[in-house]
Amino acid sequence: MDSKKKTENAEDNELREKLRGEVDFAPWQALRAHAEAERLFLAASDLDLVEIGIALARDQPEPVDEWIAAGQLGRPSAPQLEKWTEADEQIFRCLIVAPFVLAQET
Repeated sequence: MDSKKKTENAEDNELREKLRGEVDFAPWQALRAHAEAERLFLAASDLDLVEIGIALARDQPEPVDEWIAAGQLGRPSAPQLEKWTEADEQIFRCLIVAPFVLAQET
């Protein structure tokens, strides 16, 4: 492996560990303002928030575009927003990769 690849892998591993430590849980009310500002993205439960975060942080549009095209990543729908607002008890697994907030229903 050449030194550039080793450096990239080391940087990805460092970023992966950093983001892994930043994954948290939040109630809908804490995420609502991000949804209103169109910064909230809902990820399918089978996606890894950290891997999405790495793609965003590294400005890698290919995997992000693939997840969006597959319906695994996107902005919440109006019915979802309404359901969460009415119930007011939904908890999400979330990760902030500024300016975006990634969330998964728990």
